[in-house]
Amino acid sequence: MMQRVYEQLGDRDGNFREQFQTTGFDARTWELYLFAALTNAGYELDRTHAVPDFVLHGHGRSWAVEATTANPGPGSALQAPDDPRERQRYIDQVTYPFG
Repeated sequence: MMQRVYEQLGDRDGNFREQFQTTGFDARTWELYLFAALTNAGYELDRTHAVPDFVLHGHGRSWAVEATTANPGPGSALQAPDDPRERQRYIDQVTYPFG
């Protein structure tokens, strides 16, 4: 399914596959998802511009979407523990570090 969506999406900047297979997996997966969701929702996508990722037309509106993700950088020390109780404590600390 992801291959079919990728074929419809295309590779505007020429590095989609490389990023998908290396450091940009999360961002590129999110871009695939957004493309599939927006086209299935009936939006017409204008992808003739380098930025933003999507210019949408449909349902009486036109708007732009830049697909972004927030991920720890390479070599980041942030990693959730494997133990479920420790993982919950980690999530609580990261989400609510000040009480």
